[in-house]
Amino acid sequence: MKLSDIKGMRDLRDLDSSDVSDLIDELRGIAQKRGLEWLDRGKGEARRALGAPGPGSVSSAFVGGIVLGLIAGAVVAFLMTPMPGTEARRKLAQSVDRVREAVPDRKAASGNGAAHYERVIPNSGVTPAATAGGPTEL
Repeated sequence: MKLSDIKGMRDLRDLDSSDVSDLIDELRGIAQKRGLEWLDRGKGEARRALGAPGPGSVSSAFVGGIVLGLIAGAVVAFLMTPMPGTEARRKLAQSVDRVREAVPDRKAASGNGAAHYERVIPNSGVTPAATAGGPTEL
């Protein structure tokens, strides 16, 4: 049943529960639509009253701020870098080589690809296992 069908009725008590349910759903839809329209209109009027920017300009300002921040960060990084890029890459390569030399060959250590590492006590070359009768040096 539609809302327009009620206009010709004289007594609403003749409606059954399914008709009432249909009418309530229709009224709910109408109220929701009008409520959203009023809310949108109110938001627009509030923006105009406060002098706030429109919704599209806020997102473009946000993206513009991100771009300016990226540019400023790149300039600061370029100016504050203590060494040229080639020297930084050379130092990084040396550090990686030192780490590779310090880490034992994992496959040769256990035979099955699992690594075996022991903690070394600094400046002694002795592992904690050495105090328990284990190996004395690495």
